Amino acid sequence: MDGDFQLQYQAAERAYGAGDYPEARRLAGDLLNQLGDQPQDPDTQAAVLGWRAFVALLLGHIDLHGLENPACAVDFYQQVLDSQPQETLAELAQQGLERCQRAITASGTAIAVNSPSPNSRSINSRASQPETAVVPPRQMLPELLRDPFL
Repeated sequence: MDGDFQLQYQAAERAYGAGDYPEARRLAGDLLNQLGDQPQDPDTQAAVLGWRAFVALLLGHIDLHGLENPACAVDFYQQVLDSQPQETLAELAQQGLERCQRAITASGTAIAVNSPSPNSRSINSRASQPETAVVPPRQMLPELLRDPFL
C-alpha cells in the first residue's frame, strides 16, 4: 500500500468525522475495492489484510453510526474479523456487531453473524462457509465510551 492509499483513508476518516457520511462511505468503499485488486503474494497479503480491517471497520462505523443502517454494517464488521486483525480492532468490530444486533433487535428484525474462520487468510475468505453465531446483547456503555474509535 502506498502513501496515496493512506491519504485516501485519512480523507474518508475526515469526511466521517465531519458528518459527511455519504462521501465517507464512497471514499472508504473505493479503498476496499482497491484492496480486492491487490496481488495475492505473501509480501503484500499482510498489508492488505491490515488495511482491509481498518477500512472495513470505518465502513461499519459509517453505516451503523452515521447512516444508521445496522444491517449493512454487519457485513463490514464481519470483514474486520475475517481479516484476523490485531486484538483492538477485533474488539471494536465485535462491539459494532453487538450494537448492530441491539439496533436490529429493537427494530424487530433478527440477524445472524459469521464467526471468523481460524484458517482464513485470503481476502476472499468470505466465500467459505463459516459457522454462524448470534451476537449476545451487551450492557450499554457510558456516553464517554460510545465513540466508535475508542
